[in-house]
Amino acid sequence: MTTPLAVEETDRADEDGSQSADMAAEKESTTWLVRHMERGAIEASEVQRPVVFHDPYMTLDEHLGEVEPTLGSAVARLAGGRPVEVGPDLVLARYDHLAERVDLRLSPLPARQATSGPKTVRTIGREAVVARFAEALEQLRPAANRLIAGSPRLAPLASAAQPWAVDSRFADLDALMAEHAVDAVLATSPINIEELTAQPERGGAALCRQGDSEVRLYGTVDAALDALSGLGAGRVLIEQHHLPIGQAMALRRAGLTLVPGSDALSKWRERRDHQYLPALVLVTSASAYALERAVSRTRERIKAGEAVSELDTQRAYLDEARAFAAGLGLPGCIQEFFSNCHAGTRTLHPSLASSHALNADTTSLKLDAGLAVVVDGLTLATSDVARTYVGDDDAEAAYRLFQRVVRETITDVIRPGVGFADIHRHVVDRLLGERASLEQAGHWPAGVDLPVRYAMRNVGHLMGRQESFSSEFRPGDREVLRVGDYGACEIQWPLGAHAIGAEDMWLLTPTGTVLLTDRES
Repeated sequence: MTTPLAVEETDRADEDGSQSADMAAEKESTTWLVRHMERGAIEASEVQRPVVFHDPYMTLDEHLGEVEPTLGSAVARLAGGRPVEVGPDLVLARYDHLAERVDLRLSPLPARQATSGPKTVRTIGREAVVARFAEALEQLRPAANRLIAGSPRLAPLASAAQPWAVDSRFADLDALMAEHAVDAVLATSPINIEELTAQPERGGAALCRQGDSEVRLYGTVDAALDALSGLGAGRVLIEQHHLPIGQAMALRRAGLTLVPGSDALSKWRERRDHQYLPALVLVTSASAYALERAVSRTRERIKAGEAVSELDTQRAYLDEARAFAAGLGLPGCIQEFFSNCHAGTRTLHPSLASSHALNADTTSLKLDAGLAVVVDGLTLATSDVARTYVGDDDAEAAYRLFQRVVRETITDVIRPGVGFADIHRHVVDRLLGERASLEQAGHWPAGVDLPVRYAMRNVGHLMGRQESFSSEFRPGDREVLRVGDYGACEIQWPLGAHAIGAEDMWLLTPTGTVLLTDRES
């Protein structure tokens, strides 16, 4: 929720004139630096410390509130021209971003201790990695086939199941290394470590060298640094959004050239989602079922005057998802990925569920959430779907309009070769074309230039076992869709006292686009 930085508000500077910026947010004098989209969560937590928001989140109210444009500008404002001290655990990308705005001083690096953690190297053959993922997917295939056979909208997936069973992760990775002219890939994020090793690791690092038939899994990043130093003046693709600056500096001191690869590795995962087809079918079917059942149940309880809260709705959603998996003979394989569940009367910003009561005065309740399919500890697929309860006929009309635009965009526009920016432009143009209907319903943003405001956010994205922040449908993005892409299309409409979200998932097959989460069709 918060960034790794917290700036201490004090008139006392260090001997060199610098201020501290670290994670010591326990002190009463500390100012938290928080992404603006987390405002709802901060307000629900009743944080009593000063908060500076950064990176504006799009709402459709005329004024967004006080928010700094970037994390760097927020730190610069608090630093007041003085140097800022950061710890070696600050990730490289964030360090580089802050260095553009303020004078950074890096805290002394801790001495590397031989006993600091397990450094055992596990060597795993590429073929063994592919086989383990295949075995996990086979556990899901019978249930996925039943879902496909029982749904006309999923029927086109039957012909894609066999061709898409081929796992290209290492062939694609070799091509990626050649494209970036690197000698090795160093993965430090849990999702990419798992993707390279088929081990559900939550720490350490994975090293895959060009031309090797094996992947090396290290218990600590330091152990991987020792191995990489043997490459001499080699080039290494690293995850700059995950690798700490202290370890990046150690790699550079060893003579290595670090090539930023966070986005490239994300796309490497995202473009292969279709190879997890049984898991995609299961996770999207479970999401649509559970969300709609939970929203329907909340509507019934509000209508009956029963006590119900945001937390009750979230629990109902997760219970329904688990029951769906159990009904397919797969108990325990559905887990929560993320959940935003909040009433528009509480906040327009994405937020975890709270004890906030829902009643006849509740204008809206947005449940924007995702599930994960996990087998033997391996995450095989995730989802991102949104459904909304609305409390009056006008809001219902607006919500149904948004849902129709999303689904028609999926079926009519999402095609191989279509640009990401073109999808964003299409959705905004459709909304502009519906202005009269939305004004009549009282849900058009007054005083807001919609194309300018909506340029602040995406209207969809690819997945890659987690929501993508590198493959989004945004203005200016020149990427194009390909056969096999799997993702979400969405409209978020936070306006006044209504937080409305409509989001569905799709898959591009060789024979056309499949809308995965429309249970009404």
